[in-house]
Amino acid sequence: MNFRELEAFCTVAQTQSFSEAARLLYLSQPTVSEHVRQLEKELGTTLLRRTTRRVSLTEEGKQFLPYAERILRLRDTAMQSLHPNEQTPLQIGTSTFPSACLLPGLIARWHALVPETRFCIRQSDSSHVEEMVLDGVADLGFTGRLCQDSRIICRPLVRDRLMLVTPASGRYLRMREKNTPVREILLQSPFLGRESGSGTGMAAAQILESMGIDLEELQIPVSTNDLESMREMIRQRLGVSILSELSVREMAENGQVLLFPLPEDRNREFYLLQPGNREADPAVSRFAAFVCRVLAEEGAPSRTGLRKPDSPET
Repeated sequence: MNFRELEAFCTVAQTQSFSEAARLLYLSQPTVSEHVRQLEKELGTTLLRRTTRRVSLTEEGKQFLPYAERILRLRDTAMQSLHPNEQTPLQIGTSTFPSACLLPGLIARWHALVPETRFCIRQSDSSHVEEMVLDGVADLGFTGRLCQDSRIICRPLVRDRLMLVTPASGRYLRMREKNTPVREILLQSPFLGRESGSGTGMAAAQILESMGIDLEELQIPVSTNDLESMREMIRQRLGVSILSELSVREMAENGQVLLFPLPEDRNREFYLLQPGNREADPAVSRFAAFVCRVLAEEGAPSRTGLRKPDSPET
């Protein structure tokens, strides 16, 4: 077992794609595949389930992933101790919505203030982000689920509204004109689901339950935790889903999707997670304070940045 094998496995697990992992690691896709195969051979088990459409973790893969990430984190810490003047990247674990809709603008603004800061961002579902923060794999976590673990400091950042999102097709335009109830739209449409561990998925399940809809009543052609894929599948008219309004605002304004308010206003909080069981690095604390201040003052940033930056928190 070597670090390249662990890096390949962790990156494929985080991106759910061999090709994307190869791009991030600056390797060829066959090389990444070979690293993962060799690791599986050494462990005597299958870590990743491969199909023509997607890559997912097996139960053994889910069990092994936190250990692999911890080993890589320990390696980085050891290297930093030998070269204390070299800046270690700020490690961030994030669920899908913060990754796509909060962090790009926040990091762009911070980078304008402190350009020497480096970031390493790992995307996963909310439950795994909590594990990364606890295990020290992530310095900070961004999730859409309130963390109940007393070892984690959980701070609310921004509130968003959940909406039913549909394709902007003639069928759904007619439904909007007729004020078709959301419940009927859901029962008459393919529903794009979220995998277990997703904060949005848990909120959507509660909404469906409140409307008296059992998941087994719905046609679910695809389940994914990839927000970009979800938005594109809706745009391509594969189905409908329940998503955060901020995550599809631009698409709605451009006429690519339609938004239907839910029967009751459904707000959702997004949170910043910090480990409460160890002392934070000063650079981590400064960035966390900056994030809290910006979102408290201005709400969710755009994906390309915010207004002219001012001084970071000291």
